[in-house]
Amino acid sequence: MSIDPAVICGTFRIPPSKSKTHFMKKFALPAVRLMIPAFFLFIFGCNKLGSLPSQTLVADLCAIKSLSFVNGGGIDTITFLYDALGRPVNSIRAFVGTGSPRYVFRYDSEGRLQDFIGAYGDTGDYGGEFWTRYAYSGDNRTVWDTTYIFPEGSIWPPANYLDFRSTMAKYDDEGRVIQTTTYIPPVNFFDTTAVYGESFVYDAKGDVEGFTYDDKINLHRTNKVWQFIDFQYSAHNPTKIDAYNALGLPVKINFTPGGGTVMLGLAFANTVISYDCELPKGPAQGD
Repeated sequence: MSIDPAVICGTFRIPPSKSKTHFMKKFALPAVRLMIPAFFLFIFGCNKLGSLPSQTLVADLCAIKSLSFVNGGGIDTITFLYDALGRPVNSIRAFVGTGSPRYVFRYDSEGRLQDFIGAYGDTGDYGGEFWTRYAYSGDNRTVWDTTYIFPEGSIWPPANYLDFRSTMAKYDDEGRVIQTTTYIPPVNFFDTTAVYGESFVYDAKGDVEGFTYDDKINLHRTNKVWQFIDFQYSAHNPTKIDAYNALGLPVKINFTPGGGTVMLGLAFANTVISYDCELPKGPAQGD
């Protein structure tokens, strides 16, 4: 897997030479959209009958629209909202409450993810499930995040919260996470700081060694924000997928206990994923 070295370590700013292309990818002008069908006809015409466009092309043109799953006996749905640069900024959730927050994303002046919030309210300013803030090294190859659990208020750091932890992540030249170290501070005087470390080694296929993968596109590759938040840079899916759409993107996952997560720590039964893709015939839906 090759990741643009100009967009590394979760730094989601768009290089000047590519900003126009990236903007057109998600919000193409009418004249550009007229070219897309011809472009895909060319792509499919050059492939063998029944073959798919490259996984890189699919990841570049498709965005996760929503996740639906069984939650507490009912069907919960999270719909993601994106900005003009294709970055997730907000979400709409059918059931919001403890254990089921909405997700809010905020970016700094350099376009890097600054805050990831599990919110109960409309803006994420007045309490929620969690509040994670990111800090970056000068070369963006080391990232620190601090997460407060059940924070209160709109000022960082929260004055009141239940717990917190901090993680340091290091990245390689391709912008993939290669090491994480998580620090959990002592709860009382007799406790010590807990430290958990993990390393990631990638094989020739672009997957982290030690897991079993399919040969289809990892859904995290549809957006660098998903890769960054989940530390998931493998090219393929390490989770058992029950169904794919016509482009090879996962659309149905039915988890069993210990079976992993879809994204953002979500692991519910009968998860259905839908996408928006700039294709000649419109969005490829996960049905």
